Amino acid sequence: MVDILYLLTALRLIMRKLLTLFLLVFGISAISAQEFNCHWITIHQPDSLSHVWFRRTYIFNGRPQKACITFATTGLLKLYVNECNVGTASFYPLREDKNNDPVAITLDVSAYLRPDSNVIAAVYSPTFPETNHRQLSVCFYGTCETGEPFCHTSDNSWLCRRANSSLTLNGGEFIDGRTHNTSWKAVWFDTALWTHADTFRDTKELSLRIFENGFTAPKIKKVNTFEWFDTDSMGIFQEFYPAFNGFLRLTLRGAKRGEYINFGNIQYICSGDMDEQAYPLFNISNYNTIHIIGDKHFSPKQLTTLEAIEIGEESYFDF
Repeated sequence: MVDILYLLTALRLIMRKLLTLFLLVFGISAISAQEFNCHWITIHQPDSLSHVWFRRTYIFNGRPQKACITFATTGLLKLYVNECNVGTASFYPLREDKNNDPVAITLDVSAYLRPDSNVIAAVYSPTFPETNHRQLSVCFYGTCETGEPFCHTSDNSWLCRRANSSLTLNGGEFIDGRTHNTSWKAVWFDTALWTHADTFRDTKELSLRIFENGFTAPKIKKVNTFEWFDTDSMGIFQEFYPAFNGFLRLTLRGAKRGEYINFGNIQYICSGDMDEQAYPLFNISNYNTIHIIGDKHFSPKQLTTLEAIEIGEESYFDF
């Protein structure tokens, strides 16, 4: 009986791949999301601004031979396996403003897996002003060390919580460094304050975008580092020649816990660590100049390094 179940699972995975290939060959760009068996999960009472952390631990007896993750999202997503960024993109996918169409992407995660506990984690950003209950759908599948197929889908066993960052009404991001813990993606991280994700079921059919030639995602193209800055009555002023499209990353030393710093449309609250970095997760903007200002505790001497990170576009193929 067990062998039959494994065989059926393997056949289902093969048929899904064949269907995707068929659609790509014949140039069909959208089908019903239900036909791809999306298993949508969401944080309880979602809103149009909050970033959300999701995670789930899967345990294996031996390192899988091969594994992929097919995820669907209506927003933007950073995907991690065992604390590692999956792929080379800054996030997935590249969207036009206010576009919240569900997009499915497949990534090979074989290289990131361990022979025991494996954590799949993601940080999700909505597409303001939409509030969407279809935040994330995950299908984690492959071949075990023994050669047997496996397939796991997202459900309410996934854990989630609101992240320490969010969108702002002016199109920027807010990041609270006081509540950030880079270990939230780790196996050993204490998830006592996390809640189980809500599952979402709806009879309404949505078009799931499938790209004929793969998908496009933002990727770091170039990093320019500045260690000397001009100051004025407002704070720090920096010009960029040439102008660039991307984001800024500030390295701060000696900032006070709770200190406010603003740069462009990014608002940051300092953690108070000896050294800390302030940067957005998803916000990409055009920069030719920047003013870095803060509250009464801010001093230009606190900024040790300013990095201008240029973002370009790169095409990826999902299988």
